[in-house]
Amino acid sequence: MANKRFWLGIPAMVVLLVFGMTFIGCDDGSTNGSSSGADSALNGTWVQINSLNQVISKSIYDNGMFETYASVYGSVELLGLAKGAYSTNNGKIIYQTTHIHGQYANLSNMSYLWIVAESGAKLFKFDNSKWYSFDEYKEAILSMSVTKEQFESNLGAFWKSGESQNYSVGGNTLTIINSEGITSYFTRE
Repeated sequence: MANKRFWLGIPAMVVLLVFGMTFIGCDDGSTNGSSSGADSALNGTWVQINSLNQVISKSIYDNGMFETYASVYGSVELLGLAKGAYSTNNGKIIYQTTHIHGQYANLSNMSYLWIVAESGAKLFKFDNSKWYSFDEYKEAILSMSVTKEQFESNLGAFWKSGESQNYSVGGNTLTIINSEGITSYFTRE
C-alpha cells in the first residue's frame, strides 16, 4: 500500500510545484506608492508561456490581492488554483493564501484516494466553479475519513503563509526566482 500512496501523491506534488513557482518573487524593496503594502508594478495579469507558445500559468495581481491559474498534465486549459493577499517588503513578496479553487481541490483529492479507499468513504466532489476558504476545504477533506494529521502532512502545507521569495519587474517581464534557484519568466498580458 505504501507504493500506491507514493504514486497517488505525485499529481498533488506536480500541482504544488507549479503553484510554488507561480508564487515566488523579489522587487527593489519599494511599494511604488501603493497603500496596500504591495508593489504596484505587479498589478495586472502575468502569463507564463511554454516552448510551444501555450500559456501554462496565469497570475492576476491587484493592489495586494492575487489569483493564480495553471495548466496541469500538459493540458492547455488553465485550472483555478488559489487566491489571497500579498505584500512586498524589502525586496520580497509575501503571500497569504485564503482560498483554493474547486478545480484544484478536486485534483488534490487524488492525494487522499488511498485513505478514502481504505476507509470506504466517498471522495468529496468540489464545485469546479467555486473558491473554497481554508475552513470549507478542510471540512470537506476531513469528511472523507482523513485525519487532521493526514491533512496537515499532505496538503495542509498548501495554506502555509508568510513565505517570501525574490522577484523583479522589468517592463513587461516578471522574473521569479524560487527558493531552489529556478528562474521563471512571466509576460504582462
